[in-house]
Amino acid sequence: MTTVTFTASTAGKEARMEQTFTLEELNIDESGTRKEIANAIQNCFESWLRDSVSFSIVVDGMDVDVSGNQKG
Repeated sequence: MTTVTFTASTAGKEARMEQTFTLEELNIDESGTRKEIANAIQNCFESWLRDSVSFSIVVDGMDVDVSGNQKG
């Protein structure tokens, strides 16, 4: 049984999350090519990360977009 472990962390020592899945749990067919499996794992990791981490940027007193460019 093949397993994949996803890990994400920040600069803090205690800010780490980790979760292990089988390929079956990720709905990845082991009979695919290595490239197909790698791409599927990458897609699952990106979804896991988006679903596991929340974040925001708040700028008070200035109307800016996420890229930092001033509006208007």
